[in-house]
Amino acid sequence: MTVLRELHGAADPALPLDWSPKVVHGGRAGLFAALSAAMTALASGKVRMALAGGLDSSCDTASLRHLAAEKRVLGKENPDGLVPGEGAGFLLLAHKDAVSGLGPPLGRLVACATARDDRPFRDRRPLEATALTSVFRQLRQAGAARPRPQHLFSCQTGEGFWSRELSTAYLRNAELMPEPFRVTLVAASLGDAGAASPAIQIAMALHAFVPRRRTAPPLTRALVYGSADNGLTGACAVESAR
Repeated sequence: MTVLRELHGAADPALPLDWSPKVVHGGRAGLFAALSAAMTALASGKVRMALAGGLDSSCDTASLRHLAAEKRVLGKENPDGLVPGEGAGFLLLAHKDAVSGLGPPLGRLVACATARDDRPFRDRRPLEATALTSVFRQLRQAGAARPRPQHLFSCQTGEGFWSRELSTAYLRNAELMPEPFRVTLVAASLGDAGAASPAIQIAMALHAFVPRRRTAPPLTRALVYGSADNGLTGACAVESAR
């Protein structure tokens, strides 16, 4: 809520802003729930712009102690552990009729989906990846597979559980997946940024849409997904606005 107070203080008082935020406690999947709510509000015509974002930190003393007690931290005794990270990111969404005064948009949100898994991380029952399978299927049904995305941006930690989850959901939604399969893991460079990961990964996708002097052409469509430890799962498809 400190961030909201800072935003409120920095904003022009004349702007007709709604400061009654929808707060989602959803870890790596929370932003997808916020994006879905924003898309619904924009489609209804009730709002013309919406700000959605996430921030998280696993680097403070209390969080590090909790992760260590749960044996989640990467180390000699736990080669399958995670690297604690932190981050923050926000996305400004606008109806297509409201972007004229904002400059050219960086990208377009094609579709967003969420689901909840009843066999989340560390569940003793066999992994079924029902939620990730569901969100990928929802994106397919929303038309995100045509044209096929060229890259997948993952918000996961690199722990083996999440790799197995993705492999299972991938096989059930192969026509949505990049071919050849290309994936970028946020944890490979920033560790586990938690609720900030989706905003970071969407920003990475938008950055990849920008044409540059290189042999490979820029991306035009990408997938971003994230699964929280509690089972909430989300994904979205974004594409270049050019």
